[in-house]
Amino acid sequence: FRPSTGLNTDITFSGLLLNQWQHIAFTHNGSELKFYHDGVLISSLAASGNISNTSTDLLLGNLYYQGTPFNFQGKLDEFLLLDRELSQAEIACLSAGHADTTMSGLKLFYDMNLGIPGGANTGQDTLTGLSGQSVATLMNFALTDSVSNWVEGINNVTFIQGSVCPGNQYSFMNNLYSPGEYLLSAPDSQSCQALYHLTVNQVSANIDTSLSVNGNMLSVTAGASSYQWVNCALNYLAIPGATNSSFTAGAAGSYACIIGSSGCFDTTRCITTGSSFIKETEAGAFRVYPVPAREFFTIEFAHPVQGELQVFDVSGRCIEKRTISSQKEILQTENIKQGIYRMVFTGRDGRISQQALMISSN
Repeated sequence: FRPSTGLNTDITFSGLLLNQWQHIAFTHNGSELKFYHDGVLISSLAASGNISNTSTDLLLGNLYYQGTPFNFQGKLDEFLLLDRELSQAEIACLSAGHADTTMSGLKLFYDMNLGIPGGANTGQDTLTGLSGQSVATLMNFALTDSVSNWVEGINNVTFIQGSVCPGNQYSFMNNLYSPGEYLLSAPDSQSCQALYHLTVNQVSANIDTSLSVNGNMLSVTAGASSYQWVNCALNYLAIPGATNSSFTAGAAGSYACIIGSSGCFDTTRCITTGSSFIKETEAGAFRVYPVPAREFFTIEFAHPVQGELQVFDVSGRCIEKRTISSQKEILQTENIKQGIYRMVFTGRDGRISQQALMISSN
């Protein structure tokens, strides 16, 4: 290490391991130089001075000494440069493969996850860092073999796959994610910032909740995986044997159908049947999904509303009350046990709408 003083400080280490990945870290705080190997402090020497040269290139895997280039014989991955001294705890996390890209003082981070390992990478001769950071250039690489090329590196990312029903979101680390890909950083059991590559896929489940009426026969579109007709007036109690796409009401009442497809569920509006008439109730004023709900559920109106939402259990006890002043809201289920509930919305105009809520633990 040769800072602004012009004096060099040398650390000699004989414990490098051949043909296996290991973590190397150097820190300098203006008066002391430290060297870490696999998260363990190996040596600490006095070294005063500052790094003041801002015009010399930063070289990775190459050292020019008295006009002669010395190339590194090995592989490099997960390079970080910071403008402050890291603590031993931070270096221990880095050595475990946890690169926190949000850490203070981070000037450069190259994960080197580019190109096809050992493949034809001609033209892939730049190394990108984080947004706004400098782009590096590969020099004198063949980019066509398994030696002077992009190669397999260490894997410090945990890959997670999730699936959600249409209109739903995936819960991960107490946050909700829509379908897509995300690179996330979150604390692990050792308080290190672990990296996660989260992929959320949307299940192909096109559920048609339209409902047709012919006398006392109620029908939904055929072709779904499952059907369960329920009695809306009895807190959406399932009607035994009513598991087809059509249902004939044998008595006056309010009925709906829970439709399942590809593991997803949705509920039709409620239809009230009488001895000589059938009419749609105000239950169609808003919809609730997914059915069943797990960590959360969404209530969605046809237009922005203002009023009060109440959730009743099977005994008629109000277990949740909330003021609504939007078109769509997401509510958590952490305080609601598994079961079937009735949701009642009372608007400022006094009109009342209701829907069923089904909570499942798995």
